Amino acid sequence: MTSALVVLAWPSSSRASEGAEGPHHEASEERDASARHGGHLKEHTENLLGAKALALFLIVPAEPAEPVGPVEPAPEGEHTEDAGGHELHPRFGASVFYERELIQNRLEFEIQIALVGGGGMFIMPIDLLLKKPFHVNHRVTPYIGVGPALDAVFTDGEQEVLVGLTSAAGVYVWFSKYAGIDVEIDYTIVVSEHGIEHAPCFGVGPAFHF
Repeated sequence: MTSALVVLAWPSSSRASEGAEGPHHEASEERDASARHGGHLKEHTENLLGAKALALFLIVPAEPAEPVGPVEPAPEGEHTEDAGGHELHPRFGASVFYERELIQNRLEFEIQIALVGGGGMFIMPIDLLLKKPFHVNHRVTPYIGVGPALDAVFTDGEQEVLVGLTSAAGVYVWFSKYAGIDVEIDYTIVVSEHGIEHAPCFGVGPAFHF
């Protein structure tokens, strides 16, 4: 009689054990697998919003100095060359950006609109980036990006729009399931009437994904 009760009770206890451990065990395995494959707090979300404080360093060709005295023409067959040189103009401001996942864990699209100013000049850079994320850790995601850039420049009542190319390298650090910080360095080249202008930029600020 005792043996029969043991045999009948064994499947029930086995099922109870599986029921108690099953969902939690599967969830634990899923988290472990996510961690092993570079799982990320942002990994399974498609949208991101953020803002950054910016320090931009505008490098432009130096304007030639005005001659002090009369300028003698160069001898025939010879020509004069501008010594060249560049000027550095720091600009400070902020940006907002929106990011959308295109291919899960592999490719993202970002649009960023910024406003920086200083020295009587204001610049509104608009950058479009294709970004490649690297999910190396569940809280840290480095990335690189490249894309076209537009710079609307306002100075002394005049304005112009410059076209160029921008590249970026940065990292997201996540403090919670939805919030983190974005640290980025980018480099933009645009073409103006004065020549090629360079604009390295450093930015840092909060980011929220959903």
